[in-house]
Amino acid sequence: MNTPIRTPEQAQQYIIRALGLTYPVSVYPFEYGWIATVCWPIPEDPLDMPVGAPKFILNSQSGVITSLPSTRNNPLIDQYIEAMKTGAPLPGHQLYPPLTRIHLQLTSNEIMQVRYLIRLQSLSEESEPAAGYLLTIDKLDSEYSPTSYLDTQAAHWILERRAETGDWPETGTLEV
Repeated sequence: MNTPIRTPEQAQQYIIRALGLTYPVSVYPFEYGWIATVCWPIPEDPLDMPVGAPKFILNSQSGVITSLPSTRNNPLIDQYIEAMKTGAPLPGHQLYPPLTRIHLQLTSNEIMQVRYLIRLQSLSEESEPAAGYLLTIDKLDSEYSPTSYLDTQAAHWILERRAETGDWPETGTLEV
């Protein structure tokens, strides 16, 4: 990113575009950028209302977008400012730009489960994908293991493709 994000409109458009959101976001400025919340439409059935929508922080200088848990803005902003001032790790998880490329390949498709070879590749440094490990998904209840953040992203990607096509994807790549 070359120029700082200075206006609420710039912040909103940047977040929507970077994260591929289909709903608008509300933004609130603070010392290092913007804190944002997705503006979900009000559903016809109140039971369909999303619970605990995540917050996003956009650093207006770097363009980095971090996902944070659903809570009040002030504690999140305070944590972020403290981390920026002290050099401590930032709270939350970086969403944009992606940090990791996940390569996956179907290795076995059995009656009760599928297994995928997962190979992680850092996008922050030029490197080859790591040797890899197996991700197992139970076909009956869609439970999977291991269950780290990256494994969850891979499993969701696989399950979404399965729901779209009816088949377990043979290979795939995603960036997280």
